[in-house]
Amino acid sequence: ISQNVRGAQGSVLEGIRDTFRHWFLVLRTALVGTIVGALPGLSGPVVDWFAYSHAMATEKGARLTFGKGDIRGVIGVDAASNAKQGGGLIPTLAFGIPGTTANALVLGILIMQGLPIGPQMLAHHADVTLTLAWGLVFASVFATGIMLCLVPATARIATLPIHWLVPILIVIISFAAYQSTSDFGDLITLLLFSILGWFMKQNGWPRPPLVLGVILSTMVERYLSLSMGRYGFSWMSRPIVLVVGLLIVASIFAGYYGRRRVRMDLTGSGGTGHAS
Repeated sequence: ISQNVRGAQGSVLEGIRDTFRHWFLVLRTALVGTIVGALPGLSGPVVDWFAYSHAMATEKGARLTFGKGDIRGVIGVDAASNAKQGGGLIPTLAFGIPGTTANALVLGILIMQGLPIGPQMLAHHADVTLTLAWGLVFASVFATGIMLCLVPATARIATLPIHWLVPILIVIISFAAYQSTSDFGDLITLLLFSILGWFMKQNGWPRPPLVLGVILSTMVERYLSLSMGRYGFSWMSRPIVLVVGLLIVASIFAGYYGRRRVRMDLTGSGGTGHAS
């Protein structure tokens, strides 16, 4: 076995130990992935941003080490990304509302087989529901085993020069942006947002809020219009809305005080280093 292969295997074992070492983070971010994955339209990369933000806000010293090799950021995102698949089955089977393309395919297959989608599916076809759930579990275990075997090969991708990868990624991203609507304006939008993202990165501005805003803006506008048309302003006094509003306000204050604490820690560590 070559030295690179032994190093990759050692990294895998260390990653497994880190996962068990941070088991509570895995449980929390898996719960985040399940909840967000169960909300139609909020799965995919949105789950990763939610999990990363949660890990950064709750883990000690995360604001100083995340993005600089801290394994906790990777563990949190991966746990949520795997949990979102199970969460996506909840609205698909219980209400017939697929949240992702994969769930839409599952829904179509079930309908073609003549199975009722909705509460009757859970009440009278529990065997099919449990088969899908356990199939997802075994598929995740099987995929994990395959990827563990492929670690020595896939790890070499990180050693490729960046100027080899960038042209390939640009072609793939441009094709993905164009093929959905076949509109040349999508490529212009891609270019503009690429420039904006580069500008934000150069100035240290966070990009995840912009991504979430772009993805969620359509849903927020649509449901706000429905709520205002049906209830007027009275919907703002409903208990669930008040609880969500309080959580939003609490998250804003938590983020503010978290950043303030990070600045104080950086100032204190800088002063200590200068004195020593």
